Amino acid sequence: MTRLRWLPWAFLAPAFVWACSDGSVTTAEDDELTSTGTGGNGGDGGSAAGAAGAPTGGGGTSGSAGTGGVAPAGLGVGEDCSEQACRSGLVCDDDACQLSGTSEAGDRCIASGECESGLVCVGQVCVTAGEGGVGDACTTDQSCESGLRCALVGFGARCALEGSGDLGAECTNSTDCLGGLACMAGECTPTPADVPSFGVPNFERVACEEPSSGNVRAYFEVPGAEDALEWDFFRLPFHNDLYLVNGSPDLGDFPTPGSALLGIDPVRIYLDEIEAHHNGWGTEPKVIFRFSGPIDHTSFTSDEAKREGRVRFVDVTMGIDEDERDPDAGWSVY
Repeated sequence: MTRLRWLPWAFLAPAFVWACSDGSVTTAEDDELTSTGTGGNGGDGGSAAGAAGAPTGGGGTSGSAGTGGVAPAGLGVGEDCSEQACRSGLVCDDDACQLSGTSEAGDRCIASGECESGLVCVGQVCVTAGEGGVGDACTTDQSCESGLRCALVGFGARCALEGSGDLGAECTNSTDCLGGLACMAGECTPTPADVPSFGVPNFERVACEEPSSGNVRAYFEVPGAEDALEWDFFRLPFHNDLYLVNGSPDLGDFPTPGSALLGIDPVRIYLDEIEAHHNGWGTEPKVIFRFSGPIDHTSFTSDEAKREGRVRFVDVTMGIDEDERDPDAGWSVY
């Protein structure tokens, strides 16, 4: 059995968050935005909050980014406006919709080019631009000069040239989109105020349940078993020999952020290497349990709980003598 070194698993730890988390939905209040969505969901496996969609005249409810969300009334950038009007924030110039550059600070916006010089569109509002030039560190688009956006470069955030993709355009990452838009679910999407300018990972396989408020349990659901939730990798404790195929790790369902942020999937690179070059798990593996809701740690860490042995380890290894069983098995809370 080959022992796995700790580094790959430490690097993969953030992916646990993407496996199952729900984001909020931000609601727009601009009367010129017409919602076409029907009940936006913040996303599956840690995906972004749905972009805002405001009902007009008793219209629909807010929708999800990439699946109906915001549909501003009017044509988009570059579309022929000889017979139809452009959306708010754009002007018709030579029969083509163009970014107006006239929206003032505090005005609603979709893309930064709709705002006056010295402003950028952050959280769908025109705000004062920063001073960051190309390559400078940033936290949001507001950290950067007009015409630039905050983008992931390597494993850091740096000011970079904005792309040309307008609302709804196909994209690989957020640098394909105009400033003010983020690449989410493969489309340039308005960025809600609580989502980074460069977007968030998008893991779509799991529809997450609400956390339990009572009767909290540790999940132990074998994939493919009756009532097991498909694609939710951590509903089975990990590491687990059920995730071995011919002695090698099978991590095909392990949640990853995808390639939308960096153009590559950094977690998948590690997973592929582990599957290709490792046999079994480590000789001293840690096992991660996921629970159905918040747990009361004192219920099993108190002196009373320890006396009662509410948490215990049982060595079920077959074919060994009692004195050969591991006496040092333990657990911790962190």
